[in-house]
Formats: sequence, C-alpha cells, structure tokens
Amino acid sequence: MICTQEATGSNPVCSTKFFIIGSPIYWERPLKSVISFLDNHKLELRDKKIAIFIVCIAQMFGKPTERYIKIHYLRPLEKRVSNLIIESGIFKGWLKTPNFNEREKVKNWVGKLISS
Repeated sequence: MICTQEATGSNPVCSTKFFIIGSPIYWERPLKSVISFLDNHKLELRDKKIAIFIVCIAQMFGKPTERYIKIHYLRPLEKRVSNLIIESGIFKGWLKTPNFNEREKVKNWVGKLISS
C-alpha cells in the first residue's frame, strides 16, 4: 500500500511518523515476522524515521562479538529500510530469564530517541 491522503487515516503505518522496530534473535536470525513487516511495508516506511533494535544472548560475550552481531543480526533488518535509520540498538537478553540489568540501558536509548 502506498500512503495516500485517504490511506493515512485508515492505515496506522501511514499515519505514524516514527517507528521503533525490534526483534529477538532466534537461531541466528531476526524474527521472521519482523522481516515480513519490513518487507510488506517498505513503501510506507520509506519516508519515516526508524530506530531498530535487537535482543540477543550474544551481546553477553562483549566486545569480541560486536562486529558479528552488527553484520548477522542488525544488517538484515537495516537493509530492508530504504530511509535513514536514526539509531540502532543492541540489547542483552534471553527468553527464559528476563535481564533487568538492561532496563536502564533501554530507557536511556529510548529517551535519546524521543529527544532527537
């Protein structure tokens, strides 16, 4: 769908100016539904501000995995968005036990996005 004057009121993707899109990493890949959302709404998203984040366990291994995470986890999401991504975030987390230590990092990241 292309965002027209008529579509803007009925399509939440058209009427929103800023998106924060995130994905957990399962089996070394971003979630398929997030990839599908980006692919299915490519036209509507091209004029929007977008921030992308991922949550993965690999982040707990520190600096040595940073490059791998960016190439294999973030890039598949970033390459689907044709407009300027204002920020990308990588957060440490896993399914079974929530990582409450990341809470402050996430709050600061979102605060930075809102103020930009």
